[in-house]
Amino acid sequence: PYDLRRWVAALRERRRFAGHPSIRSKDRPLSATAINNYVRGVKLLFSTLSREEIIPDHAVTRLKAPKIPKLTVRPYTEEQLRGIFKALEQTANPLRNRAMTALLLDSCLRLTQMATLKAEALDLEAREIRILGKGAKERVVPIGAWAAKQLLLYRLKERPDSTAHELFLGSDGAPLRPHAFQQVLKRIGRRLGFRVHAHAFPHTGAILYVRNGGDPLRLQQQLGHADLAMTRRYCAVADSDLREAHRRYSPGDRLRL
Repeated sequence: PYDLRRWVAALRERRRFAGHPSIRSKDRPLSATAINNYVRGVKLLFSTLSREEIIPDHAVTRLKAPKIPKLTVRPYTEEQLRGIFKALEQTANPLRNRAMTALLLDSCLRLTQMATLKAEALDLEAREIRILGKGAKERVVPIGAWAAKQLLLYRLKERPDSTAHELFLGSDGAPLRPHAFQQVLKRIGRRLGFRVHAHAFPHTGAILYVRNGGDPLRLQQQLGHADLAMTRRYCAVADSDLREAHRRYSPGDRLRL
């Protein structure tokens, strides 16, 4: 147990991307989520080995993974979104970058899901896309008319001729790596003066969906969540927006009768 605690303590001191072959190490420690994933992975390995009677029961299976702090979901404002999509027009691959960002926002996909998306999984006529979620479960995700238009423009005017099956490609015709797209967003964020990150778009899209009157249960199905826990967080943010709007635009307060 002492060695296990020392290992977790060492993870807390480790720098992000330390020892990575292509990404420079950052002067920031590993996130709580990364440490939690390390611990869960090792516990799963030892549990499997023990269950298969390859090794005796090990203390690591009783190690508690560090808790992940519940962060406040901060969606982009409509003004920020307009600024982002305007800035995407000035990038090296504007149609691809707008299409990818539109899909992250409108269909609430994760970046890793989008990067591995196959071209044949996209059905623009039906306005839907087939993706593989957790546990290799396939689900169909709808696409709005605006996002479908961005995807169509990319396919017709900018997607390189390539034998690659992935939908989103680099200028060389090779599948686009998630890190490369993150760098595009990072440069836009520097230009606009606020952090632009791929993970924030699905959060923003989910909150806007609820704010616009969407059904939380259907949103849960679209996101592929096993339960409503995360969806409730999106609803809570949307509700707080509603309360703030009522404070600002309350008919009674404005009439002052």
